[in-house]
Amino acid sequence: MSPIGRSYRARYPLDTMGLLSDFFIATPDVARAYEGSGLPPQDVCSVGGITPLEVAAIVGALRGVDDDVAIEDELESLEGGEEGPWLMSVPHDMVDLLVAIEDARVPELSAKIAGTVSEDGPLPDDTFEPMLGELVVLARRAKATGKGLYFWMSL
Repeated sequence: MSPIGRSYRARYPLDTMGLLSDFFIATPDVARAYEGSGLPPQDVCSVGGITPLEVAAIVGALRGVDDDVAIEDELESLEGGEEGPWLMSVPHDMVDLLVAIEDARVPELSAKIAGTVSEDGPLPDDTFEPMLGELVVLARRAKATGKGLYFWMSL
């Protein structure tokens, strides 16, 4: 089966000590009220353990660049203080980049992301394939509905 459009939620494979993370699509008002639930399941991709660093690695892989630190600065914080939860809008080109992914590129992009995010040693190249498939579907829904793509994280 193609990695794009699988009907399950991706899970990040590292010990994240209870970190919850979601990508979701919504209007700005609905996004600001999001608390980890309450949206239709097709509008949410739960990716427990993903942080802004991994989001930056995903965007970097999509763009074909390695400057994850600069990309991390592009995540616009919309909500959240020291204790969280935190809500961020993703870089503006992320939806278009995700929509443009062809099935054949998913393994290559997954390997690139896996090679840049782990401080605990290398991750298997296919670690991010399910999540990329889910994000492509989510980005297509965002584009079709005119909603924005957001990243939410909570301890």
